[in-house]
Amino acid sequence: MVVGGGQLGKAFSNYLDDFDVIIFASGVSDSNETRRSEFDREKELLMEHLKYSCGKKFVYFSSCALIDEANYLPYYKHKFEMEALVENNSGNSYIFRLPQLFGKLKRHPTLINYLYYKIVDGEEFTIYDEAYRYVINLEDVVSIVNRYLLEKKGNVILDIANPYAYSILEIVECLEVMANKKAVYNISKKHEYYSLDLTPLMNFMSDKIDLKFSKNYLSEKLEANLP
Repeated sequence: MVVGGGQLGKAFSNYLDDFDVIIFASGVSDSNETRRSEFDREKELLMEHLKYSCGKKFVYFSSCALIDEANYLPYYKHKFEMEALVENNSGNSYIFRLPQLFGKLKRHPTLINYLYYKIVDGEEFTIYDEAYRYVINLEDVVSIVNRYLLEKKGNVILDIANPYAYSILEIVECLEVMANKKAVYNISKKHEYYSLDLTPLMNFMSDKIDLKFSKNYLSEKLEANLP
């Protein structure tokens, strides 16, 4: 079954009638969220479905940024707590940590969508001069998760990302090409970077999934997902 009707939940629609797997793709998605009510809503929904997870594979989507404890916003503290709930209440959990996720570009507060439409609309925005982000395309997440559920035992946490960390400026420059329009932005000084150990993912993919990661990954995937 699938919990959640957003972009991520819809991408896993092949599990809607699969009662051996619970795909939990609901809850807080905006990393800038601070309202306790929103965090509590996800927690209650998560606990409700964990009650019926006995004997099932339980999939929860978290954030790669949890590796960077020094920069925890309330959202990331919440995600860490939800991971603990899943680990402690499911005997067969699969926690997939995702970086900046993107599919078909649409008006949405997530970073890549936000930047793209700021550029399209000609609106001014601010970026950090030393901020870096890992990325992953939605379709590739689905491919990796599908195969992982078939091949691997549960009770695991796996980071899923393209190994190249892009500066925010690189992302903006890539989006300018996609939009065929120059961005209007200010640059603020701030360093944001964390390093992921993606060895477990790479080892799994090496003989299971034909997916090419590279520095060109973002531009290639964005081109296929323009509105």
